[in-house]
Amino acid sequence: MPTVRTIYNAEDRGHAAQAVKTFAELYGAKVPQAGAKITDYQVERFEMIAA
Repeated sequence: MPTVRTIYNAEDRGHAAQAVKTFAELYGAKVPQAGAKITDYQVERFEMIAA
């Protein structure tokens, strides 16, 4: 199950993007705000992760 730590520690941008997508799918159903925030911040915040 992906967590923010999984996203942050991804080995490259592709893996980070996949983890964000999975996170949003899993948590978006239970906590829609969390799913929306993580996808909104994906480009803005996670762009530098695993550069």
